[in-house]
Amino acid sequence: MGLLLLTSAAFAVQTLTYNFTQLQYGTITPSGSAPWLSISVTEIDNDSLLFDVTSNLVSPEYISGIGLNLKDSVAIASTLGSFTAYNSVGGFVAPTVTIGSNIIRGASNTQYDLWFDFATTNADPLARFNNGDSFSYVVNGLSINDFES
Repeated sequence: MGLLLLTSAAFAVQTLTYNFTQLQYGTITPSGSAPWLSISVTEIDNDSLLFDVTSNLVSPEYISGIGLNLKDSVAIASTLGSFTAYNSVGGFVAPTVTIGSNIIRGASNTQYDLWFDFATTNADPLARFNNGDSFSYVVNGLSINDFES
């Protein structure tokens, strides 16, 4: 009688957390306590990530856009797979997600690889991404090591 032991390679979950405490562009410093925005990027497996994004602003302040960068060595077009909405809390309009190498956004001409563009309309303030709103996306084709720290 023989004994067969099966094992699998252990996967260590890694998480990056970004706490936004400075304005990239804009003229009014938020009135609440920093961080005004938190992003947690958790590796689900070797090429899938879960993005959790939460606004900590005080109403009526809102976020118009969020930019993230990948390492220069990452070939975005050939690496990135699907970008799927997972969950959201709040009445805001889901952001438009733009993906590309060195996307230029904002008055500062800062370049980003991933850009989340939110509603900023005065006609419907509830459509804005603001206090207590949050969303999650599952992204396939990236690893936690692809991000600039």
